[in-house]
Amino acid sequence: MTSVIPPKDPVVGTPISVTTLDEVISLMEKPRTDRATIVAVCTVHSVMTARKDPEFRRALGVADVATPDGMPLVWGLRALGHRDQHRVYGPESARRVVFAGFLVGVACSLVGTQIMGEFGPLVTLRIA
Repeated sequence: MTSVIPPKDPVVGTPISVTTLDEVISLMEKPRTDRATIVAVCTVHSVMTARKDPEFRRALGVADVATPDGMPLVWGLRALGHRDQHRVYGPESARRVVFAGFLVGVACSLVGTQIMGEFGPLVTLRIA
């Protein structure tokens, strides 16, 4: 592995990464060589789903990064002592991750995501 995976702390029992968007981009610029890097963009809905669905919770646990894309998750991490934690905003993350992957020749797959423009979806990306 060529990049440092950020630590996770459980927010209401769900492992959420203590990270920044720049750290996530750094992971994409220096991808793993043994397998794909998995980044889960997490919202409060993700955390609540993980509480009820052990398989979903496990998926977030094995993801390399589970970003805090929602202020309640940021507040949860701050309450756990990570005072400098900020939101890793999902739409901006998707845009920058895809661009960073393009620059270094890394393919990106986004599942169930729309990149929005001023008048609606610019492109919908899904794993084929």
